[in-house]
Parts: sequence; structure tokens; C-alpha cells
Amino acid sequence: MEAFVASLPTAHLVPLHDEEEYPLLGYWLYESSEIEALWHGRLVVEESPDGRNTRHPMMKAEDNELSYIVQPNESIIFYDKYMNELVALVLRNFCLDGEVLAWADSVVAE
Repeated sequence: MEAFVASLPTAHLVPLHDEEEYPLLGYWLYESSEIEALWHGRLVVEESPDGRNTRHPMMKAEDNELSYIVQPNESIIFYDKYMNELVALVLRNFCLDGEVLAWADSVVAE
């Protein structure tokens, strides 16, 4: 596993100041009107299946506001440029087991 992680590309990003926060905390972010239409009812209109979770407004992602856009086939590790701390990790095709993927999809859909 260490060799696999070491083989991943990395990006060191400059942290945003609080007044530069993007996207805004508490918003669902979408990339296109098609994605908005697909999820608006589920995320904004429908009652939450879990009453502990509140609904959030949606906002369109503005590419010029993003520090990095991860491509659909890209795996990458993000670090804080100054602290060199792990910020995020994207692993594509990490699990290829169809049954596990179907289970995970059902959990998300629930």
C-alpha cells in the first residue's frame, strides 16, 4: 500500500483565508445545470430520510474560484503548501469488487 500511495501525484495548495472561503460552508456544490436538475429534488425539496441531517442550499461551482479541478480519471493527494499536512486524497478505481461497489452505491442512495 505504501508503494501505491507513494506513486500518486501530489499537489501543494495555498490555504484560503476565512474571508476567501469557497465554496461556502453548508452548501451543496454542483458543476452543471444537468447535475443541479438531477439532485435538486433529492437534496433541497424532499424530506431528509434522516431527521438529524438538515438540508442545505445548492450553489454552482465557478471554475475560476477553484484551486484545482480533479479530472474524472485522476488520483491525487493534496497537501497544505505551508504546513505540508495532508488535506485531501482522491483515489480513483480503488475498489474493483462489483458487490462492494453496489453496496456502497446503495448506502449513498439511502
